[in-house]
Amino acid sequence: MVIGFIKRFFSRKHLRLLLFSIYLLLIIVLLQTGLIDINIIIGYLKNPLFVFFSIILSFLVLIITVFRWQIICSRHNVQTKFLNFLEMVCISNIAGQLLPGGQISGDLVKGALAGISTKKDTNVVLSAIYIDRFYTVVTLFWLATVLSLFFYDKIWLSTVTALLLKSIYAVTLILTILFILFQLRGLSEKLNSFKFFTGYIKRKFPTTFSNSIKPNFYTALNNSKFYFLDNIRSKRSGFYLIILSIFCYIISALVLVILLSPNDVNFRVMMEVLFSAATTWSVYLVPITPGGIAIGELTFQHMYVCLNPLTSAGSIAANLFFVHRVIVLFSSTTLFLFAYASNRAASKPQ
Repeated sequence: MVIGFIKRFFSRKHLRLLLFSIYLLLIIVLLQTGLIDINIIIGYLKNPLFVFFSIILSFLVLIITVFRWQIICSRHNVQTKFLNFLEMVCISNIAGQLLPGGQISGDLVKGALAGISTKKDTNVVLSAIYIDRFYTVVTLFWLATVLSLFFYDKIWLSTVTALLLKSIYAVTLILTILFILFQLRGLSEKLNSFKFFTGYIKRKFPTTFSNSIKPNFYTALNNSKFYFLDNIRSKRSGFYLIILSIFCYIISALVLVILLSPNDVNFRVMMEVLFSAATTWSVYLVPITPGGIAIGELTFQHMYVCLNPLTSAGSIAANLFFVHRVIVLFSSTTLFLFAYASNRAASKPQ
């Protein structure tokens, strides 16, 4: 099922050529600007101890993400095997790293796979995507905002960093207000009665584009908010989703902590790396380049150097972030192949 979806997606020759050209151009930019050094990257990848622990931590992040997706889908009465969820999450992760649109593309791929696998209505799948992304973004921006308080005296020294933090604060405020409003049953019921989703899209998108979409898409888009607002009020599942999201971010940052300061890991270093990573992942949400390639490396190095202008680790921060990207892709691909092979073996007649 998943393999067929991928084949259909990449069946167009022009799409494959375009994506390959973009990736190649971004890598060349990284090399030419000196952001990454291939020798540094190879040096870290040749370290068996680092690679082993990094892959284990990446596996753990993927497993936690599967649990998050299971909680969301169970609230929508979407039931399937753990290995099926693992396939979806791994493919979504790979798509988010490589496809134009970044994390948005990953969400769409995961939602499409969930719909194909469980044969659920489009409105249910769309709502599951909303829930997943809403809690992930809320947790990320809350985390970035709280961590910034540890470095309040440093982050305003750079104009770029100050602008980025002001944007994060604004988004955090908006998300917090929305989170509180969504908890109010009376307001949620009023929002359910509005057909603003379908009306807005019909007004904004060209008629030719609208006509190419299945007629029931608008209905599904509008009805999906019923599921979303109903599920977002569940305080227990919301608490679990936020806690699991925090664990994912912290574990992902641990790989960078080990690299940046292997001989002097302390609370301050962990906070600096986690804050730099959180702001970088916030930038990822804006689909500037496929998977945030180059933008992620540039942002992480800028943030870490801003916090530690005199440290030698700042000069290799972009390289380490690129290594982290490679580890994530390798781990996602490995677990996907494992889940796919296991599902195929289980489906064969005994």
